[in-house]
Amino acid sequence: MVKELLMLGPEKAMIADLGRGVLSGDGISLQIEEGLLDQIKFIREGEFDEKKGQPALRLMGDVQAVRAGGEIVRRGFVTPSDLVRDFLDLCSPYEPIEYIRCAVEGGNGAWLPIHYFGTKAKISEQALAEFIMGTDAPAKRKDIYRDRALGKVLALRKAGGTGAIILQQLMKGEVPEVVDVSSATSSGFAVAALWKQPPLQLPQLLALMRRCKEVVEASNKSSAMSVIRRGIARLDELYFADSLVQGTRSS
Repeated sequence: MVKELLMLGPEKAMIADLGRGVLSGDGISLQIEEGLLDQIKFIREGEFDEKKGQPALRLMGDVQAVRAGGEIVRRGFVTPSDLVRDFLDLCSPYEPIEYIRCAVEGGNGAWLPIHYFGTKAKISEQALAEFIMGTDAPAKRKDIYRDRALGKVLALRKAGGTGAIILQQLMKGEVPEVVDVSSATSSGFAVAALWKQPPLQLPQLLALMRRCKEVVEASNKSSAMSVIRRGIARLDELYFADSLVQGTRSS
């Protein structure tokens, strides 16, 4: 097994296990993408700066670690788009609490998933609410997300028209076809109207919302994204809010 010691600066070092493709040290473990393994030797031998007798390796750009299988472990900077996409893919962030901070401080509106990332951070809903109130977001937004964390404000809303028809499909275990913005928004309304978990697997529902998101993003009707995000937030509540999950499975 080939291992190399890489110095990242004074008193900081990481071990590169080139056999397994893992860079570890300083409390973190990074998976090296297979395509980069052949470049490690070149970087190690050719890109060091010698200062005070210690070699230093500079990592530049948007560096993120990944687990085998593609699950994202760590991002250098989280955006609302990352938050939604990683929830839909059920990724496991290295620092899930920062996803919650992103939702509260950087999100536009109230409908971003937070319970899933609270679960990944292994904190209670009360602790989640307290964390939210300690962020630098505007007071009104903090209040909304605190109440969402505690289950006092829900994404649940009644659906009408085509949304109500699609809701009936979902409760029969049927996945609607999404072909345009109209069917995407109707599906978003239907998912937001779910009062309990339907007889579908969560990955099926996430795939539906992913498809809705893609259709809306490809259109010139960006305002419809608020409906999709509300549906996504409802799935977050139904499957990951501790105070709601048990009741919504049987009610």
